[in-house]
Amino acid sequence: MDATKKQVMDILSHDDDADQILESSRDSLIDTPSTSDPMLSDQSKDDIVHGLDDDLEIILKRLTGPPSDLDIVTISGMGGIGKTTLARKAYDQLQIRYHHFDILAWVTISQEFRGRNVLLEALHCIPKLTDFNAKDYDMMDDNELADLVQKNLKGRRYLVVVDDIWSRDVWDSIRGIFPNYNNGSRILLTTRETEVAMYANASSPHEMNLLNLDNSWKLLCDKVFRQKHGHPPELEEVGKEIVEKCQGLPLTISVIAGHLSNIPMTLGVWKDTARTLSEIIASHPDKCLGVLGLSYHHLPNRLKPCFLSMSNFPEDFQVETWRLIQLWIAEGFIRTFGSDKSLEEVAIDYLKDLISRNLIQAGKRRFNGEIKACGIHDILREFCLKEVEMTKHIGYPSDYISLPVKIWTMKNLSRSCTNEVFSGIPNLKRLIIQVPLLCNDYSPNGLMDMSSLRKLEAFKCNCWLQSWQDIINSSVIPTSLKDFVFPASLKRLSLNGCSNFIWEDISSTVMMLPNLEELKLKDCRANDDVWILTDQDEFKSLKLLLLSILNIDFWKASSDNFPNLKRLVLKNCNYLLRIPTDFGEIATLESIELHGCFPNAEDSVRAIEQEQEAMGNNFLKVYIRDSLCKY
Repeated sequence: MDATKKQVMDILSHDDDADQILESSRDSLIDTPSTSDPMLSDQSKDDIVHGLDDDLEIILKRLTGPPSDLDIVTISGMGGIGKTTLARKAYDQLQIRYHHFDILAWVTISQEFRGRNVLLEALHCIPKLTDFNAKDYDMMDDNELADLVQKNLKGRRYLVVVDDIWSRDVWDSIRGIFPNYNNGSRILLTTRETEVAMYANASSPHEMNLLNLDNSWKLLCDKVFRQKHGHPPELEEVGKEIVEKCQGLPLTISVIAGHLSNIPMTLGVWKDTARTLSEIIASHPDKCLGVLGLSYHHLPNRLKPCFLSMSNFPEDFQVETWRLIQLWIAEGFIRTFGSDKSLEEVAIDYLKDLISRNLIQAGKRRFNGEIKACGIHDILREFCLKEVEMTKHIGYPSDYISLPVKIWTMKNLSRSCTNEVFSGIPNLKRLIIQVPLLCNDYSPNGLMDMSSLRKLEAFKCNCWLQSWQDIINSSVIPTSLKDFVFPASLKRLSLNGCSNFIWEDISSTVMMLPNLEELKLKDCRANDDVWILTDQDEFKSLKLLLLSILNIDFWKASSDNFPNLKRLVLKNCNYLLRIPTDFGEIATLESIELHGCFPNAEDSVRAIEQEQEAMGNNFLKVYIRDSLCKY
């Protein structure tokens, strides 16, 4: 401190250098980020977070490269993932601070937004404004301040970091402050809200990912053992177990590292830490759960119970989207408020909103991009549990109740899939039927007429065998394609274990569904082994076709039969020796997947791929797994 003080006094003693230190002091007013984020307040400015090198390179290119117009560079991600750290690393690069930009400003918005403060902080970082002081600014209204900012930025290349912005309205209120002089100026924006990032600039939003295990372990080591020291080998296995439970969130790793730094570095103590990780995190509410809680408290009231309901699922659990939506509806969390949308459509909007806010993580997706399953980070789940405990939020039981298998053999229930019953539930969108194959009172000749379910989008029929003898007694199997009358609204159809049909039934029955996008046939036994499609046969909307464990020997089809097919999946079709060669000409086809098939079928698929590559089509991908050898 004494040396720094002497250096400052030496500079001030020279009139020519006085402006230099004054400009530096003004810049420091905005150069230091707010300490409202506990993660930042506990870290030094040169803190290391492994795994950000690629992110940093992308951001630097966006800041220093084209276009010459004012560009909005956005960084989004869940709370504690390192958005501000990444922005700070870019801001502190020598090429950024001293070579590329004339003016740099850092503004932390947070949830307490005051537009006037943004203007004042921007003015403080503009050099040469010696004619003005704080009293002058106090006399000006916001419009006058904004005009002054724009005038003094004219002709200068500037970088403004807008850190932790929460809403589109806030962005709208400050966007006009910073002019576009076509000189390569930039605004770097960080937000937890993906929607806000897309709103500010939809062209190239940068979304941060969680750290992998290797970088998580390196981060923990740096914080606990410091870079210049190694780590005891006996602690590595349990240490990696600890960071694995942190699920790649730098904020959580930092909190745990702080805990580990203050306890004995012994194997037993670290094992205790791994076992009680949730309790340790909960004991640091201001440093971890409090930061993540900001996202929750910013939610509209309609979304809060939906988010809190995620605490009812186990750790690392992926819940199917349709099931989650139905639970929300059953709990009364979804309200249409006079909207023309159905409850399911509103629930999907709620889910997309929570994903956009980085509170729920999209997991598995369907081939068309729809979210098939989703989950929540364990740390956010821990926050939900605490919030539920405090607010006495009533959720549904964590164990969405299992019915005994015998319920499916009840006579009246087996007979309830009638048009009379279906007509009473016309808004049904998803239907799953479990059929025991040897149900004595089932009428094999009875139709399952679903024509009254005009909004039905997904139907699955699962038939199971009660013994191996059932395979021989195929005559008693009641489920045939001719037993079903499907509604035209159907988009996804899955038949498991069906029999007593011929392949021509697929063409005559399923092909007539104009909106069908997915067809899955699993473990079905046709009475013939040949599927021949004529020139008139066309699955107009089909995008996914999955055939699994089927007795099909020969398949004749052309690209005209499946004009919109995107994905073809064959699993354990042991009798099929060739895929129709004309499939390579399906313009929309993205992938062909073979699982557990014989070499002849695989060779035919590779031939299709090679033919397309020779024609310059690299769009089609072929995946072959678990090849079988024919003896």
